[in-house]
Order: sequence, then structure tokens, then C-alpha cells
Amino acid sequence: MKGNGKILYHYCSVETFFNIIKGANLWLSDIAKSNDYQECMVCREIVNERIKEYLKNDIKSMEAWENWYKNGVEVNSSIRTFCVCFSESEDQLSQWRGYAQDGKGIAIGFDKKILEELNLISEYHIAFGKVIYNKSEEYVKEIVDDNIQKFEYKGVGHVALELSQNYRMKFPFIKNPGFEEEREWRAVVCSQVGNYNIPSSDKILFSKIKYRTSNDKLIPYIEMNFEKIKQNIIKEILLGPKSEVEIEDVVNFLKFCGYYENVEGGYNSNSPISIKKSVTSYR
Repeated sequence: MKGNGKILYHYCSVETFFNIIKGANLWLSDIAKSNDYQECMVCREIVNERIKEYLKNDIKSMEAWENWYKNGVEVNSSIRTFCVCFSESEDQLSQWRGYAQDGKGIAIGFDKKILEELNLISEYHIAFGKVIYNKSEEYVKEIVDDNIQKFEYKGVGHVALELSQNYRMKFPFIKNPGFEEEREWRAVVCSQVGNYNIPSSDKILFSKIKYRTSNDKLIPYIEMNFEKIKQNIIKEILLGPKSEVEIEDVVNFLKFCGYYENVEGGYNSNSPISIKKSVTSYR
């Protein structure tokens, strides 16, 4: 079900919902550990193939590109991409099944306009935007043309070596078309592995890289703390079609966690945060 365009939904388990609300934190996990093993590779490889097509009649340049492109990928392997995902779709059955305990979980509706402010923090480390599945030609062409222009004043090998680093904030926003129904938006942070500070703003704070376990894996992740704007950033909470959580309990939990402090005119399940049950007939 399509949303209103102003709210983006993060589908999650009840436990994750509890931790997000209590700590005013979203976790951005290492994208390489996601369920799509081609994450970040799709866009990069399309760009690679287009540039090779451009160089196909120059054997020497082609060899330089191929060798240094591979080196660039290897050199930048220590730079990890961290991501948290949202969906345009409100009350989407596939999202309930895949990301919210088969319908027992909860979807948190975040203010898209506030999330878009992430793009103002650091263009080299943080990005927020809509995932492209099929209509990627213009997006890819811009990257390809930019690199071809660099051949005028840089060696082909030099440009190839820098590709993975220079466009690391662009690559995560093209995804395999098989995931199109997710209608995804994502917040992305790129950081070197290690004890590095991530740029933050006066509204949203990023932690250093931390670690957790999930499905027998060690998962690096970064916390995105929205404590300072928690009364503004969350607009809606949707209980899954198989959820056993009561609306009244959510209202009381939000009060306990400070989401209703200094709210004029009182609060309830409709205002200032809309709390409702999924209408999807799934059991």
C-alpha cells in the first residue's frame, strides 16, 4: 500500500521497536551483511562496463583500466558502507513478512523531510535518498561521463584506482530490480573500519563503529541517535497484522520514553503520533 509521500516506514521486530524508541537510536548495519549480496556492486560494475566499452578500441588504456580498477576495489575494501532502510509503502504485506516477524512486528513512520537533512551533514560520509531499481541510465551516465572527462587530465589507471573511493556515496543507491517492490529509501554512512569519528549535526549524532551478533554473524554497525528531535521525527506507528502489542501499551510506552513531554492539548493514539493497527488481512 502506497504511503502519503511524507512518511517513510521502518519495518522491524517488536524487540527492535522497543530499542529504537527507548534509546532514540537507529542502527546502520554493514551493508555487506544484508540479504542482497550484490549491494553496492551493481552500480559500480555497470559503471565499470560502460567505461570499458568506451575504451574498447584502445588496448593499452583498457588494460590499465582493468588492472587499476581491481586494485581500487581491493584498496577500498576497508571502507565499509553502513545502511538503515525505509520503505515508501505503508502496510505492505511483503515488508511485514520479510522484516517484521512475519507480521508480528511494528512499522515506525519517520518524517522524510527530517531524514533528508542528513544530506547536509557531510557529503563524503553521509547520504540519504531513494533507491533506484530500473530507471538508472541517467544516474549511471553522470558517473561515467564524469570519469571520462577526467581522462583529459589524469591517467586512465589513476582514474580507475580512484573510482571506488570517489563514488562510494553513489553506489549504494542502485539495487537489483528484483527488490523493486520494497520501494526503498536509505540512510548511508561510509567509514573506515576502526575507531573513527563519524560527522554529526546538532540534531542527529552518529556513534563510532560498534559490533553485534545476528544469525551467527558478527555485524559492524553505527548508531544514529535522534534523541534531540525524537518528538518530531516519528509521525506514525503501525502494528503488524499479527501483532499482539496493544495500542494503549504503545501510547504509555511513548509517554514513559519522553515522546509526549510538553505536548500541548494532551495526547492519545491519534495525536501527536498516530498509532494504529494494520488493515492487511494476514494471519
